[in-house]
Formats: sequence, C-alpha cells, structure tokens
Amino acid sequence: MHPLPAFCWLWLLAALFLAIIGGLIVFSCFFPSEELLEKLPRDDPRWAVFWGFGIAGLLIGSACGWFWHRFAVKKVLTRKTWHIGTGLILLGAGFLILTSWVFTAICFLMTLAVWMQGHTRQFFDRV
Repeated sequence: MHPLPAFCWLWLLAALFLAIIGGLIVFSCFFPSEELLEKLPRDDPRWAVFWGFGIAGLLIGSACGWFWHRFAVKKVLTRKTWHIGTGLILLGAGFLILTSWVFTAICFLMTLAVWMQGHTRQFFDRV
C-alpha cells in the first residue's frame, strides 16, 4: 500500500483539471466563438498570449500526469520527487491564478501546505 494514498488521487485530479483547462483554451483558439471574435479580432497580438496559456496548461497537466505515474504507480519516493512535486504544485497554482481560477489556486496552495509538512516529507527522507 502507498504511504500517501490521498496524494495519489490529488496528483491525478490536478493533472486532469489542468489539462482540461489548457485544452479548453487551445480549443477556443482553434474554434473561437463569435462573441470572442467581436472582442478580440484574429489579428490581435493577444491571441499569442491566449495560445501560450493554453499550451502551458496542457504541458503542466501532462507534467502532473507524469508525476502521478512516478509517484503513485512506480512509488518513487526520493527527495528529488518531493522537490519536483513542490515545484509542480506551485506551477499549477501560478497557472490557475493567471487564468482567474483563484479559488482553485488557493486549494493548490493549501495542498502545498500539507505537502510541505514534516509528516508528508518524512516518507521522502527515508530513501
């Protein structure tokens, strides 16, 4: 049994959530609605930022998915894994703040607080 089963599910949910948000943004770039095109014409340079956010969301979501596989399936509990997880939680929270998902970003930061605790960290110090 995994020593941190709740975090196994959290990493999978974070990966799916971030990838879905990034995918929706990219989908909106490919197939913009009429309302969006009225506010933001195709030749506007803000489309590049929109594309950047979408691709960043997809990349962060896939990184969390890779980390879920490493953490939950392979059970690699090293200090490096702990540091990568800390960085991914911060990266996900930053992405969510920039895309106006503030409440969800606060949930990510609360998860970071639990991740940083000594009780969680002790499982990574053993190896």
